[in-house]
Amino acid sequence: MEERRKNNPSALTQVVRVRILGEQGIDSRAIAREFFTETLRKIAISLFPEGAPIDSTLHVHNGDFHACGQHVSASLAQGGPPPNCLDESVYTLMAEGHILCPQDFDANKHLMPADKKFLDSVRSDVTAYSSTIIEHGYTGRIDDDNAGRIDDDNADQIINSMIVSIVSRRLVCVNEFMKGLQLLGPADIIRKYPEACKEMFIMGSDDVDANYLFSLMCPEYSEDGTTLKHIEESIMDLFQDFLFSLEDDKIVSGYTEAMSSNDDDAVKAGISGDNEVFQAADLTPPGVMGWLTGQKHKPLNGELIAIQVKFDHNCLVRNPKHTRCFPQVGACGKVLTLPVTHMKTAEDFNATFLLALAKGQSFGKA
Repeated sequence: MEERRKNNPSALTQVVRVRILGEQGIDSRAIAREFFTETLRKIAISLFPEGAPIDSTLHVHNGDFHACGQHVSASLAQGGPPPNCLDESVYTLMAEGHILCPQDFDANKHLMPADKKFLDSVRSDVTAYSSTIIEHGYTGRIDDDNAGRIDDDNADQIINSMIVSIVSRRLVCVNEFMKGLQLLGPADIIRKYPEACKEMFIMGSDDVDANYLFSLMCPEYSEDGTTLKHIEESIMDLFQDFLFSLEDDKIVSGYTEAMSSNDDDAVKAGISGDNEVFQAADLTPPGVMGWLTGQKHKPLNGELIAIQVKFDHNCLVRNPKHTRCFPQVGACGKVLTLPVTHMKTAEDFNATFLLALAKGQSFGKA
């Protein structure tokens, strides 16, 4: 990453350039978008499973949550993707953490549904969870008589003590995450406008569907009234049907491809030959959008996306003996070229496009 000050000395612009070993591509934002898309997905899986930070003091000590916050900050600064990895209660805790003290912890606001279910189980059978209660730092008496019964007041003390423990541990992690978000200013914006920022952080806010993706297409049709235009319109209809079939799970499997080609950089990095790693394409509308543009999300900065669709009618003229060719994608320039001759029927279109999508995930030479 490079930080550059321009005309305004107080204005900081983050320039992110990404190179993927083993892939041929010059980053003009599409590769950077792909990098952040994959990185934030892995951050969600490894550090925020099920919407909450993993309870690990090692990740806090090593600065992992802080580094993840910096990655998210850089991603947001270049228009996304947003993280969309937090439960709403965790996001609320993150936004309010700088003003909270233990007396402010609220089970309704700061606990996840799984936490509440667990605490209900503890309340219903305190003695069965005595070891867990002690591990959460409770030092009072757990049972009130030899039969192991407990009155409501003592149960409330135990549960409230465990709430302090759960939220405090979680707060340490999200505070480190917020420190990383201070890199380019998102932390201050979140604290000032928590409701406006919530959609970027909570889970389930993915808004790219087949309708949205198809609306980005800008086909370059032939002249009105010509046979060529009629064929091109039919191709676009097949394209739309293909995108909807992805949403309907009609296409459930594809192919895998190597994550990198066998070039010198890949060999040095140890990711070729016997160590070659394969990846499967994301067979969803966001996955197709990522293939065409490098990003799987709607831009956060108001950027208007237009994917130029061209139609190649002359592939057989250029090479009369070939039997198949594939769509060509320019992700940085947002250009898609469809070989009309090989995609005139629904069966041919789906097979050709699916194979190209599955085998063309890397930035490589045509």
